[in-house]
Amino acid sequence: MVKPKKVKKILHVIGAFLPSVYYGGPLKSVFSIAEALRQLGHAVMVLTTNADGPGRTLDVEITKEVSFQGVTVRYCSRGWLEIWSWRYVVALPAYIASHDTIWISGIYSYYTLVALLSARFMKKQVVLNPHGSLMQRNRREGSILKRPWEVMCWYLAPANTSVVCLSEYERYESRPITDRFTTEIVPPQIEIPAEVCRQPDADGVFRLLCLGRIHPIKGFDILFDAIKVVILRVHLFENWQNLKVTIAGSGDEAYVAQCRKRSIELGLQGNVEFVGEVDPTEKADLFLCNDVLIAPSKTENFGYSIAEALSYGMPVITTRDTPWVRLDQLGCGLCVEYGVDSIARAIEQLMSLPLDSMGENAKLWIANEFSSECQLRGLSRVVGS
Repeated sequence: MVKPKKVKKILHVIGAFLPSVYYGGPLKSVFSIAEALRQLGHAVMVLTTNADGPGRTLDVEITKEVSFQGVTVRYCSRGWLEIWSWRYVVALPAYIASHDTIWISGIYSYYTLVALLSARFMKKQVVLNPHGSLMQRNRREGSILKRPWEVMCWYLAPANTSVVCLSEYERYESRPITDRFTTEIVPPQIEIPAEVCRQPDADGVFRLLCLGRIHPIKGFDILFDAIKVVILRVHLFENWQNLKVTIAGSGDEAYVAQCRKRSIELGLQGNVEFVGEVDPTEKADLFLCNDVLIAPSKTENFGYSIAEALSYGMPVITTRDTPWVRLDQLGCGLCVEYGVDSIARAIEQLMSLPLDSMGENAKLWIANEFSSECQLRGLSRVVGS
C-alpha cells in the first residue's frame, strides 16, 4: 500500500451501487476507484441506496454501514421513484460533514445539488465523476431541464471542484463543461484474467457477444438489421445458423420486448438469443466461448464490456463515437462508423481475420494502459496524495 502524504476521508455519493448490475459500468467504475483510493491509504466510504432497477431492491442491510468486498457502504432504502430516497437526502449532510473529499457520481440526479450545496457550505473538496453524462450527445438528448440544472450545479460547485473522466474522448466530448474545472483522466484498472484459454466451439459457427445494458444508446436499432444484412450478403441464408448472437444484459422491459420483437420480425429468432443478466462467472464463460464482442453504441464515455472483452483476448467491433478508435491501429478489432452497413461489413471482415493474434494484441493493450499503476497515478493527482 502506498502511504499518502495526508490520509483523507473520501465519501462517494452515488444513487446505486454494487452488487446491483442493472446500472452497468458506472457502478464498476466507482468500486474500482474506491478500491484504488484505499490502496493509496485513504479512508473510503460509499453512500448510496438499495435500488436495483425499476421496482427492485437489493437484499442488503439498510440500517447501518456494511462492508462490500472491503469497501464501507451505507445503503439507504429507496422510495417510490427508481433511486429516490428521502433517507438518503437526510443522511447526506452529516456524512459530508465527516469527510474531507466528496466524490459525486452523476450530474442530473436529485442528490447532486444537495451534495454540492452541503460541500460548498462546509468548504469540502469536490470531485465530479459524470460518467459520460456531460458528453455533447447526452446533453442534447433528454429533458429540457438539463441546462438550468447545469447552471445550478456550476453555481453551487466549490472553487476547488475537479472533474474526473475515464478517457480523453470523454473529456473532449464534455467540453466546454470540462474547461471550467481542473479535469483529470483516470483510466480504470482492468485486470487480465489468469490463464485464460478461449475455446469457441470449432463447429463453423461465428459467435458474436453483445454484453451490457439493453438501452437505445447501445445501438440495438442497427444491430439486428446489420445481422440480417450479413446473413444475406455472405450467403448464409441456406445455413443461417452459422451466425449466432448472444445478448446478455437487462434494461427497460418495454424496450427489451421491442428488441425481441424486431429480431423476430427480421426472422432472426434462430440467430439471436437473449439470456438476460449474467453473474461474473457466467460473464467469464461468455467471453471464453464467443468469438467477438460487438458494441455498436451511439456513444460511450468508456465501455466496460469492451475493456473486459479485450482483457480476455476477445476482438471487438464498436463505433468511432467511443474511446476505442485505436482498435484497428493496435490490431485487436474494428472501430467503424455508426450505421447498419458499416457494422455489417465489420462482422464480415472479422470472419476472415486471425482472431487469436488479435486477442493477444488486445491483452497487451489492456495490460499497458489500464493497469493499477495507471489508475493510481491519476487518482493521486485528483486527491493530492
